[in-house]
Amino acid sequence: MSAAALSAIDPVGPLVDGAYLDDLVEVRRVNRLERVGGATALRSRYFVVDTTGAQLRVWHSVPPEHRGEGLTTLLVDELGGAGVIDEIDLFERVFVGIVRTFDAKESEAIDAWTSFYRAGLEQSVAAPMSELAAVRTFAAELVPAGSVLELGSCFGFLSLHLALNGHQATASDLNPGTMHLLGQVAHALGAPLQTAIIDAADVPLADRSVDTVLALHLLEHVDDDTGERILREALRVARRRTIIAVPLEETPDPTFGHVRCITLDDLTNWGQQSGRPFGVREHHGGWLVVEA
Repeated sequence: MSAAALSAIDPVGPLVDGAYLDDLVEVRRVNRLERVGGATALRSRYFVVDTTGAQLRVWHSVPPEHRGEGLTTLLVDELGGAGVIDEIDLFERVFVGIVRTFDAKESEAIDAWTSFYRAGLEQSVAAPMSELAAVRTFAAELVPAGSVLELGSCFGFLSLHLALNGHQATASDLNPGTMHLLGQVAHALGAPLQTAIIDAADVPLADRSVDTVLALHLLEHVDDDTGERILREALRVARRRTIIAVPLEETPDPTFGHVRCITLDDLTNWGQQSGRPFGVREHHGGWLVVEA
């Protein structure tokens, strides 16, 4: 099926007989994995995957400790290396399916997603942290008091965390469905978070209108020209500080939709080109912090 013919991912759509279904995947939760899948199915600790049909059929028994952002690591470890979910669209659909089918009692989509977000937020103070939670926790330590705009926030864990801890935070992304979902979850959790549909390369805000602008694990998803525009917009809008974070990879990871590798030298060059005070360091990836 062509990409143009695929339906968009619906994170709050109804389940069908307890399963998440879309054009590419069918995801179900089961208590005993040994009872599902045929002889040719791929089996791992928490998954059974059948790749023989038009849809990728996934059965899972993911335990509670992986419900938050740790689910990303688990999926990559168990299915990514086997080549089952080796591109971003398929990864996201399986991910959404697992979140939606995690607990049979949570028939309402917002209940499932609220539990997912709550678990992810708790990983900020839990040990061991997932890689994404470690990045988010470090970023939060770099954000000074005041207003914050996160560009390309995706699920928006960091923005949600900041809003719950006294910041005037806005999460932004190009995906309307993700922003709508995040707004609903923020309301359910009592977080004063704003959401906005924004192109990070063309931010509709005035110069120096936000204290801190964040772009975490965003620039590796876009080409060089788009990345330059995003960086320029972030620096333009920030009144006090711009914070950039990227993974340090030898090759771009297609599972997450990465299209280029960014090095510490790249971050240093961007800091120098800004003409402003800046710092570069490594901590679960590369970081560039530019002061206004």
